[in-house]
Amino acid sequence: MGSIAATWLHAPQVRRFRSDDVDETVAFLSTGFGSHHRVPLRRGPLGYQLLAAASSRAVAGWTSIGTENLVRASVPTPTVHLPLQHEIEYRVGRRVLRSAPGRAVVLAPGHDYSARVPPGNFIAMTVEQVLLEEELQ
Repeated sequence: MGSIAATWLHAPQVRRFRSDDVDETVAFLSTGFGSHHRVPLRRGPLGYQLLAAASSRAVAGWTSIGTENLVRASVPTPTVHLPLQHEIEYRVGRRVLRSAPGRAVVLAPGHDYSARVPPGNFIAMTVEQVLLEEELQ
């Protein structure tokens, strides 16, 4: 699977991460959540934080960012992003997806996306594709 959920196969776990270093944050996110590149658009501390709970088939978490970032990434499993303060526009190829408080986006595995992410708090959830397919049948 290649995702952070794959490392937590037996018992639910909680993981915390915090960094003001862009390279450290990108390395952490790329290891567990797919290819990830991030460029801060303002000077100052990055202020990235993550608190995630994982089971064998899903990860749910809260993230916070202290400065505006341009993000280019892909996800290894279906992923839901929900910003808690601002609208965010995601570009996936030629498609544009808009999230906002109360309106999530679903990102599919195997597709690169880019987004200009303002400072704020976000909720994210990943679920193994097999689990979603079982529910839809």
